[in-house]
Amino acid sequence: MNINNIRIIKQNLIPLLFVPIILSGCGKKSDCTLPNRHVHLYKKTISVNDPNNPNDDIAINRYIYGENLSDFDYKQTSDTIDINKDDEKYINLIAEKELFLGSDNWNYLYDVMKKNSIDHLEYYYEYEEEYYEEDEDGNPIKKTIRNTGWSTDPYHIGNTGEVAYVHTMYFGYAIEEKNGKRKVIESGLCEDIREILKNYPYFSENPTKIRTVTLYFPEYRIPYVTLEDFGNPFGKPDLEHKELDEEYIKKPKIFIK
Repeated sequence: MNINNIRIIKQNLIPLLFVPIILSGCGKKSDCTLPNRHVHLYKKTISVNDPNNPNDDIAINRYIYGENLSDFDYKQTSDTIDINKDDEKYINLIAEKELFLGSDNWNYLYDVMKKNSIDHLEYYYEYEEEYYEEDEDGNPIKKTIRNTGWSTDPYHIGNTGEVAYVHTMYFGYAIEEKNGKRKVIESGLCEDIREILKNYPYFSENPTKIRTVTLYFPEYRIPYVTLEDFGNPFGKPDLEHKELDEEYIKKPKIFIK
């Protein structure tokens, strides 16, 4: 069995959540008059399944330094956290990488895991296709194009027998500080975001990466291959328990209210 941790087949497993951000920019300035240095909580509302049902919405919360009423798709709220000048650099680094605190957005992250919890198979195909072009004298010239790729159709033309078990895993970020300098570092992959939430508390809106296991099967077997034929190569997140216990939370000091 070959585990391929490089090939990324596709990243479209949760199309309702990860809508491309429209570059709407920052809006007008707010009328906030707080004299102390602070950051506002900004919210972005996402419809999980039904855009016409507000009870179906999930908010992503991010702290952003500044007094714009909006920051792209995020809207300013009156909730604030007091910070010092050094904290401001910390906040700006997180904002620059478009990250948010995972423990403040657990409902969103849980829904990401839920939408990606069903693994599936894809099939590698390869075939040649003939077509004609005219030369400068108008004479037809036969040419051949080679088609390759992955498909979810077990009956796709040119299936090679290579079948991939497609699985989603998750990653987060932490802020590492050395010699007075801070940088964002990425975690390893995990099956359940709670496994890394303490040590890697920050996440992007798309905290997923695709991993695959590939096997070869005879052509006649391809339509009958199932996930079970791969012998359960991956684990699963715990979706039966949505609650986020305190044991999973280790908030950075500037986020402690």
